Amino acid sequence: MDVKSRRLPRKIQQELLGQATRQAGVVPFDWQMSGAEFVMYFGVDTVESALAAQKRLQQANFTVFFWTEEEGIYLAAKVLERLEREGVEVGPMIRVIEGLDGSPELETIEWRDFAKKHKYRN
Repeated sequence: MDVKSRRLPRKIQQELLGQATRQAGVVPFDWQMSGAEFVMYFGVDTVESALAAQKRLQQANFTVFFWTEEEGIYLAAKVLERLEREGVEVGPMIRVIEGLDGSPELETIEWRDFAKKHKYRN
């Protein structure tokens, strides 16, 4: 049987999300099946909190990868490029930033230009 075509049962998916959330100390902002792996994406504000989450997750046998915000935008842009090639209509990326008065503001990222200007590891 091809493991890549199987889906995790919802109960197991929820258990993994719960365990990872407890270990990381933050709820993942996205998750998906990637081949035979269940991948969760977390965002943290500081390197210190990322390192602390990494340590707790690794102690619980999770594999952890880091990337900077710019690398994340680049990686997302690669996915959006693939979707466009597949005929999906894709608009700009939007991210929330802190405004001058401390309130959240939306910022548009022209990911096509960003991906062309930046080269990162894949």
